[in-house]
Amino acid sequence: MAIPFNLPTNQETEENYEVLDQLFEQLYEIVRQIILRRRGRRLTENVRPAAVTQPR
Repeated sequence: MAIPFNLPTNQETEENYEVLDQLFEQLYEIVRQIILRRRGRRLTENVRPAAVTQPR
């Protein structure tokens, strides 16, 4: 026996897709920031400070 349900209207569908698009944009920005932050840390960790010469 089939379970009855109501499909969303076209307007509700469009609104749902708009919300979904916004969430994907936010997720993309968060992941991008994490990747760039980690890449920046690796670059600074790999750079060795110049040898400091001490006066004799």
